[in-house]
Amino acid sequence: MFTSPNEAIRMEKQVKGWSRRKKIALIEENWGKLVEYSKNYEQFGNKINKHDESSTSSD
Repeated sequence: MFTSPNEAIRMEKQVKGWSRRKKIALIEENWGKLVEYSKNYEQFGNKINKHDESSTSSD
């Protein structure tokens, strides 16, 4: 929960930039994996095609 719309929008923008597996860890409330994916991004790498993950489309 957020106390202001601006806080909610800021968090939404942050989450939109996360990898798919990190979002899944958040949805599943798997806090250990969420932290692991945050700290070890270089080790695990981004296995999703950069083109597929692009957020440049206009909604």
